[in-house]
Parts: sequence; C-alpha cells; structure tokens
Amino acid sequence: MVADERPESLLRTARDAAEAAVAIHRRDAGKILLSGATLKARADYVSQTDLDAQEAALTVILGRYPDHAVLAEESDEPVEDQLARWDGQLPS
Repeated sequence: MVADERPESLLRTARDAAEAAVAIHRRDAGKILLSGATLKARADYVSQTDLDAQEAALTVILGRYPDHAVLAEESDEPVEDQLARWDGQLPS
C-alpha cells in the first residue's frame, strides 16, 4: 500500500499524532514529579509521560507512513545519527 503524501493527509497525520500525545499528557496531568524524571542535560528532564507521549505520536505517524524517518526528541539514538538517516547517509 502506498502512503497518501498529499498535504492534507500529512497534516491530518500530524494533528492525529499531536492529539495522541496530548491524551497522554492529559492522563498524567498533575501526577508528574521531578523525582520520577531522568536528567537528560543541565535543566532538561524527561519523564515517563514524555516517553509515552512520544511513543503515542510515533505510533500514529509510523502506522500511516512506515517508511518515513522521524527525528524524535526523546530518542536514545544520537541526533547526529537521526539527521544522517534523514540525509540518506545511514540505513534505517
């Protein structure tokens, strides 16, 4: 099956992915504590909610566009490798 690359389809996917992530943040609103977060960098923390929200968004995007590369903020993969994949320099 060929993914629908029309702008309106891509926009619908972006909106649906954002809504999926928002649902996770709403679920956990008021329950996130700094003690349960992981320090990524100075004054930059990531919570399980952040990871769950990213996963929800990626599920929507990759469910519709499985061949697309996604640059994900909370990924364990270094940004340089993610960008290189976008540029076609690394296999997916």
